[in-house]
Amino acid sequence: MSEKVQINCKTPDGQPYRIILKVREIEPFIQASNSQEMVSRNGEELVEKLLVANRGNIFQMERQTLEGQCSDSPDGRVAHTKFNENGGIIQEVRYRDGKKNDSEGGDPALKSYNETGILILAEHYRDDVYNDGINGEPATTSYYPDGSLRTVERFRNGLYQDGANGEPALTSYRPQGGFEYVEHFQGGQLHDGINGEPATCKYDEQGTMILAARFSEGEQVKELSPREIASYTAYINKLNPPKNPPSAPRGPSIP
Repeated sequence: MSEKVQINCKTPDGQPYRIILKVREIEPFIQASNSQEMVSRNGEELVEKLLVANRGNIFQMERQTLEGQCSDSPDGRVAHTKFNENGGIIQEVRYRDGKKNDSEGGDPALKSYNETGILILAEHYRDDVYNDGINGEPATTSYYPDGSLRTVERFRNGLYQDGANGEPALTSYRPQGGFEYVEHFQGGQLHDGINGEPATCKYDEQGTMILAARFSEGEQVKELSPREIASYTAYINKLNPPKNPPSAPRGPSIP
């Protein structure tokens, strides 16, 4: 049966907060906590040592305000972390006063990793609502298990919205790397891109565009003919030669 353990902390300038650890088995945790290495330590330093000594036994760590709200520490440490049975990090979530928020530097509010430490999902939030990152990053990016790019989604205040330079609000890639579909949105409605791109384009497994349609404020205006699709494909390939999407970085681990 899992147990909770509270550790009180302070930042170097004296701001108090607490860390709640959830452990699978309490007896091994108590034994490790009573070791000579632990008794002289406190706060974040103690937590770091406990994570190493209880690798795999601690499955969740949560930083909270004294009022009990999940929140990044005053010095910017991630609020909520989940660990697998081997002690590897499988999820990190940043909060500010109980709401998911990116870090001040723009680090995604949520990052999930597979069992081998490869990033599989990154999400940007502002007060619990999907929003592109402060540096222009898409609000959500997901990856296949091997780390290849799966989907890219852009949001503004929780609604699909193309990027500032016309980047499509929604892009889906096939496992082998080619496009599956691409969609442009304005204010949550399908709408042609600012550079004249059809609002929605679909591709076959060989990467050939097989469907394209133009939309205005959510209403379909026209579906392109095969000849128009071929002409448009040749045009965009000349402007932007196809290239493989990037792979995902590996996640952090406990030292």
